[in-house]
Amino acid sequence: MKIIDTITLTELRSMAERMYGTMVKADVDVAKKIVVIDMDMHADGEAYLLERGSPRLSGATANYRYHRRSRP
Repeated sequence: MKIIDTITLTELRSMAERMYGTMVKADVDVAKKIVVIDMDMHADGEAYLLERGSPRLSGATANYRYHRRSRP
């Protein structure tokens, strides 16, 4: 799990391949503009944010998925 400001598609794909193959989970504290990414469950990201003073309902969750393209 890590806090990010920016991330590249290459980094996202690398995270996805380590975790679920094509998916990375992220939790966001919209008010504080904090993004926590690369955890097993959204609850882990939410707990991390709550421990740092984020209100329970100020966030959002997201799943980044990409599809591997097969070559013809």
